[in-house]
Amino acid sequence: MDRLTELDTYVTTLQTAVDDRHEGGRQVIKKEPTHQDHQMADEVLADRADQLGAAVQSLRAAVASLDERASHIETTATAADTRVSEVAKSNKRAVIAIVVLVVIVIVGGWLLRQNQQHIEEIRALQQQGISLRQDTLCPILQAALANDSPEARARFAQGPVAHDMFVARIKHGVDAMHCAPLTN
Repeated sequence: MDRLTELDTYVTTLQTAVDDRHEGGRQVIKKEPTHQDHQMADEVLADRADQLGAAVQSLRAAVASLDERASHIETTATAADTRVSEVAKSNKRAVIAIVVLVVIVIVGGWLLRQNQQHIEEIRALQQQGISLRQDTLCPILQAALANDSPEARARFAQGPVAHDMFVARIKHGVDAMHCAPLTN
């Protein structure tokens, strides 16, 4: 670097000497470069060429390193993109499964509500049937029991044993239907 500074100073001096400027009213004399000046310039140029060569080699190494890093980044980005695509597909399947489950739950809830309504209707019909039976059959059965007597037993066409079984069935029906006692 020492020679480089020396050469720069010398070249600057030469340029100033070669210049046709006037300093302080007098003309500067031009000096032709000597063989030694040419040798020194060649050495400086050779040093600068070596420095440029080293810089070019350094730049090539840096470019190769950057190229390798870019390739690694591209590979990583491609792998990340592939993973994102897989996750997106998985998420899409999960969303579809959730939608299907929601539809199943909604349909199931609607069917359950319909079933409950049918059960309520059946219970209402059963209660109506029980009430109708109680309202119609209880008085008839209780009237039959009220008219039971030893004479009716004797007159029964199938005989007294059949009469007793018939009366037992009527009493069982009255008990099963929870008939209220007859009031006169």
